[in-house]
Amino acid sequence: MDNEKILEAILAVAGTRDDGRRTLPCSTAFALADANGLELMDIARVCNAEDVRITRCQLGCFV
Repeated sequence: MDNEKILEAILAVAGTRDDGRRTLPCSTAFALADANGLELMDIARVCNAEDVRITRCQLGCFV
């Protein structure tokens, strides 16, 4: 799956904060990667490139 398709999948499930920044819960990133046969780092790379913030980190890294 190319980056454009990954971004489309992310934006389909991403939320938006009051300040307009897009967010993606960690558990949703895991589910998205699993459902599309992607590595979690593919999701993370696109989120970083497109300024989508990972929230509710399962490891407690991002709050």
